[in-house]
Amino acid sequence: MDIKNTFFKKHILYRLNSLVMRAGRLLSILSLLVLLIAGCSNQAQKEEAATKIVCAAGNGGITLPEGFCATLVIDSLGLRDDHSARHIAVAPNGDIYVKTRSQEGGIAALRDTTGDFRADIIEYFGDMTGTGDGILWETGIAIHDGYLWASNTVAVYRWPMPEGNALIPEGEPEIVVSGFPEQQSHASKSFAFDGRGHLYVSVGAPSNACQEQERTNGSPGIEPCPLLEEHGGIWRFDANQTGQTFSADARYATGLRNVVGLDWNVAGDALYVMQHGRDQLHTLWPDFYTVEESAELPSEAMYKVNEGDRFGWPYGYYDHLKDTLMLSPEYGGNGKITISESKYAGEFEEPVIGFPGHWAPNDLLFYTGEQFPERYRGGAFIAFIGSWNRAPLPQKGYKIAFVPFRDGQPSGDYETFADGFAGVEPIPDRGAAEYRPTGLALGPDGALYISDYKKGRIWRVVYTGKAAPADDTTVSMPADTTGTPSARTAAASSLTGEALFRRMECATCHTVDPNAPASTGPSLYDLYGSEVTLQNGRAVMADEAYLRESILQAGAKIVAGYMPVMPSYEGQLMKEELSLLVSYMKSL
Repeated sequence: MDIKNTFFKKHILYRLNSLVMRAGRLLSILSLLVLLIAGCSNQAQKEEAATKIVCAAGNGGITLPEGFCATLVIDSLGLRDDHSARHIAVAPNGDIYVKTRSQEGGIAALRDTTGDFRADIIEYFGDMTGTGDGILWETGIAIHDGYLWASNTVAVYRWPMPEGNALIPEGEPEIVVSGFPEQQSHASKSFAFDGRGHLYVSVGAPSNACQEQERTNGSPGIEPCPLLEEHGGIWRFDANQTGQTFSADARYATGLRNVVGLDWNVAGDALYVMQHGRDQLHTLWPDFYTVEESAELPSEAMYKVNEGDRFGWPYGYYDHLKDTLMLSPEYGGNGKITISESKYAGEFEEPVIGFPGHWAPNDLLFYTGEQFPERYRGGAFIAFIGSWNRAPLPQKGYKIAFVPFRDGQPSGDYETFADGFAGVEPIPDRGAAEYRPTGLALGPDGALYISDYKKGRIWRVVYTGKAAPADDTTVSMPADTTGTPSARTAAASSLTGEALFRRMECATCHTVDPNAPASTGPSLYDLYGSEVTLQNGRAVMADEAYLRESILQAGAKIVAGYMPVMPSYEGQLMKEELSLLVSYMKSL
């Protein structure tokens, strides 16, 4: 009996031990499953949070294409000085750095600590105004190769990016290039980088047209223009070397009056720049130019820049209405003589695209993110700060334009991407504009950041696929179906003809108001079903076929009394979009 009891005791202990071991393994498995589930849940929550976007009511006062919305990163930098924010840069962790023209700040550093993309920490550093003529704060800023770069009117400098949780860099900056010519106007020293270790710096010309007597009626131009020795071009330096000094020998390209916006196009493997064109054609040469021509000309032009290129200032300018380079009046021009008809024939490069005069392009950004739909990828965004010298006509610009690119070249005409910054229409003078867009930056997630020059407001623009909310709200971003035919068809179906009309800037040239006079193009009010007289004297009926042809092949039938300036949209509109536009025109 004792033997049996011993056996049973051992057997029971063995069974209990076995059960405990199994239970332990089961608990381990259950614990692992719990951890996996929790991990998946946390990851799902993170992914869900990453797709949540806070959209500002009314997009913070601006208009955007259907499917885009804007967050107000900050309403104002809070500086006493007007004209505060210039260019901006966004770090991989989302911190934002803003170059200011304020003697209070130098550079503003912004951080969001709550995940709603609104800055709740702001610090200032890098005041470089005490080393020269008092206008040294200026424009340029960028993050490149582990450094925060900035420029003032006489130097380009950099700090190592802040380490750990620090927001602002420590110590004094390294001077990369110094000795740029001091000047009171066109002094931005904006810069860009290529992928080969080069730094490109713009040096504007402190002049309107290199006249013997600056901005004087009828004063001829100086030839050769001496300013081009150290101004009016792009200079190239070694981005990996500090202590360099500006010299004429480092000039990369010349003949650019004033470049504030420039960027390297990876697809085209080249530098592209936006030029501020000259002013006051009518004021200085009233016998050759009307007020209307002076308001529209010369074009604000985009150029592809290669080493050794010459772009014509001050000897010529680009006329986007005639699509040709014209001879400047200071050098024998009269508004009709082209460069090809002058002694400068063949000397200057043509622009890749032109915009209306005096819009003032202050930044250029090629979109390399993936958050926006496919058609925007590789394209160019341009920030136009807006005109001051179109009077007595209303001022224009004050918008973000977009140019689609393919293989390093524009693949279509420009379009308005973001508008409404001015807050008033028409704009009597630049002082009346509420905001003036001046800087662009790409966020690590592909969002587009826009800075305002007047108050220091900053917008963050993303694609959601949904309409902008009436109030501040959080929306979910859609699955990535952008760029597919079905996605674009769906987007087109959500638009109205009137929205397309606004998006394509048709109202810039065509009025729809029965009480307004015709503008650059014929009025569209009551056009459908009427008889139209063409330049060749022939009369045609403005039926649906005529409306479609006028959109797709704008130069086929030119209306009498108007210039052939409208671009053609063949291949740029879907059938649904074309039908919406035609239906809207028929309803007017």
